[in-house]
Amino acid sequence: MKIVSASLISIFLVSFVSAQSFDITHGLDPADVSGTTIYYSNLSPDTTLSTYFSLINHSGDTQEVTVKRLKLDVPATWMDAIGWQPDPDPDFQGIHYPPNAANPWTTIGSVVLPDNGVAKLTVDYFQLQETGDGVYRYYFMNDQTPLDSVDVYLSRVLSTNELSTESITVYPNPSKAAIQFSGAQITAAYIFDLNGKCVSGDVKISNNKLSIAHLSDGIYEIILETEHGIQSQKLVVQN
Repeated sequence: MKIVSASLISIFLVSFVSAQSFDITHGLDPADVSGTTIYYSNLSPDTTLSTYFSLINHSGDTQEVTVKRLKLDVPATWMDAIGWQPDPDPDFQGIHYPPNAANPWTTIGSVVLPDNGVAKLTVDYFQLQETGDGVYRYYFMNDQTPLDSVDVYLSRVLSTNELSTESITVYPNPSKAAIQFSGAQITAAYIFDLNGKCVSGDVKISNNKLSIAHLSDGIYEIILETEHGIQSQKLVVQN
């Protein structure tokens, strides 16, 4: 059982001619996430998840930008609502749109973005009662031309028949460089921080061993995939 199709979590989604001219940041993190996937896992049915992205224009020209939202294998009952505005927005030009079931769907209003200007995309996800997972892709568009994009992957709390009942041991735990698994053959692993952000996604396992040397000290959730289902465990990293 796959958490999500590997084709949907490609690190580079689309090759844009002008992608180097724009940065996309997520929340307060200044790192550029253009063309990548932001992950949120184990969401409960009553969750209302709010997140935001900033588009930064480094093109040297003023750009008039809309947002095109594309839903990829998203459960039919899930809802999302978008806000699109300059940042800052002293003249209240931004528009917060009600949920729209159209797919794809594009904002009616655009943001005029000067060179080095910033626009803010806010997204709320709700009515997540239906178990499953899905990907929302956001294209930043100038007329019909895509400037850049980012994906958001959401996964609901797993139903009982999706959970692996195998007795899987993760060791050593705490660890600082690498971990091993026993009790089942692990086919892939996903590691999430306490904010629900995936810091290591769709990792293929070699000989039931996984390097974690790139992770900072802290507590993480690791989701392990086997041929019989998936299982979630706590992982402690101590360097």
